[in-house]
Amino acid sequence: MLVQSQHNDSEKTQLLHLLAEMKKLRKDLGGYIEHYYHTEDTIVIKLTNGTLKIKEQFLNKYFSVDATPSDKDLAQLVQSFVNATFG
Repeated sequence: MLVQSQHNDSEKTQLLHLLAEMKKLRKDLGGYIEHYYHTEDTIVIKLTNGTLKIKEQFLNKYFSVDATPSDKDLAQLVQSFVNATFG
């Protein structure tokens, strides 16, 4: 079941920063459209050419202390990318 997002601007800012870091590893990631909670702890990011799934705890781990995700962590996140076209 899809859950209507109750996100705020700081969450969106965090996701945009994370996407910028991920694009360094995978240049074909599309632009941000929106994000929403798919489950209680999983965020789906809709891009212009697909979707990404990120666990909320990942965001909390890095952005609560202003740490930068490692390349290994970013590579793992990039693997969740599903390429798709929206009609």
